[in-house]
Amino acid sequence: MKNSMTKMIDWMTNVLSPKLSKITQNPWIQAMQEAFQIIMPFILLGSIMSLIGNLRKVEALACIPYSDTISNFTFGLMGLMVVFLIPYLVLKKKGFDSQSTIAGFTALSAYLILCMPTITEAGLTAFAGSFSASGLFVSIIVGMLSAAILLPFLRHKFVKDDGVIPTYIANWFNTLLPVAGIVILATLITEYFGINLFEFLATILAPILTLGQSYIGFLLCYFVMIFLFAFGVNAWAVAAVVVPIWNMGIQANIDAVAAGGSAAAINTTEVIFNGWLNIGGLGCTLPLVIFALISKSRRLKQVGRAVAVPALFNINEPTIYGLPIAWNPLLMIPFIINGVIAPTIVYFSLHYGLCNIPSQLYQMSFLPTGINAYFVSNDFRGILLWIVVFAVTTLVYYPFWKAYEKQELEEEKKESQAL
Repeated sequence: MKNSMTKMIDWMTNVLSPKLSKITQNPWIQAMQEAFQIIMPFILLGSIMSLIGNLRKVEALACIPYSDTISNFTFGLMGLMVVFLIPYLVLKKKGFDSQSTIAGFTALSAYLILCMPTITEAGLTAFAGSFSASGLFVSIIVGMLSAAILLPFLRHKFVKDDGVIPTYIANWFNTLLPVAGIVILATLITEYFGINLFEFLATILAPILTLGQSYIGFLLCYFVMIFLFAFGVNAWAVAAVVVPIWNMGIQANIDAVAAGGSAAAINTTEVIFNGWLNIGGLGCTLPLVIFALISKSRRLKQVGRAVAVPALFNINEPTIYGLPIAWNPLLMIPFIINGVIAPTIVYFSLHYGLCNIPSQLYQMSFLPTGINAYFVSNDFRGILLWIVVFAVTTLVYYPFWKAYEKQELEEEKKESQAL
């Protein structure tokens, strides 16, 4: 068993981790990750408005100022923000800084055309497509495709920047053809072929999104992040795949409730990071921090003190690399086990109505763990579910922790005897 574990760790270290690192360093992947990081203030602002909306349901707090407009024009514009940022960031990373803004605006223009704008009798412009999270797949595709079309033209310039022609004029000519091609292509799709790309992609991706919102999809999204973290690879390496599923899930819940229905999508950021699966950080590592704080081992107690505050606010990179959990079989095993048990408890608790499924934007994982369990679900049973998850993950960690603590104490004893 020990040899098998050693071989597995060696394979992860020498084979898998370098390959995953190459993927995360890819400029296209980095651009997508950074795009979502850049718009985080808008997501947080929309989340704060959702929190205020919840607080206003209490009669004594109904006087707190609130406006849907703020949420609609922050989180509600996520698709527009992402479609601009992806090609903008890709071109910057590829060394075309001066053309990056053009790339962003080109993608934005194509995206708006694909939204199939029409003029109403009142003279207002109506869009068939979505600017919000529900249009994320279209915005990602348009953003990536715009950058992919522009790059070859920028690498092989028609007009050379040789000092005879001003740089900005050379940029005009070199970008005119690809910009026109992208905009014309978007126009042909909507006006000539009459294709609503949003509905078309929704139909094609329906099986994937359905799988993503199933128990298997929910478990996979969470478990893959835990598995990567266990081997020292940042869980956000898979952000490009999981973030659209999460954001479209919460948008579907918002739309369903607004239409008089009920929330059904469980695989959302709200459930994973703001509800019940981020207790002290991914993998629900708060119990390990508590164990460290009361440990008889001097080293572990010092680590516990160092990582306690970040863990309280659900930041567990210090815990992952400080205890450590990564590459440490005695803590990796329960960490991975909890990566299956915890999401299973949460999924079926929500699925069978033991607690409300989050139905509004609430991405405030930086609040102290436990507080969010109520606000994200607007349900006191959310706190009970948090307690259950915390208790179960604590029980799973405990025997492995005791073995690890014993190992550390023996090491410290040997060191003290050697002095």
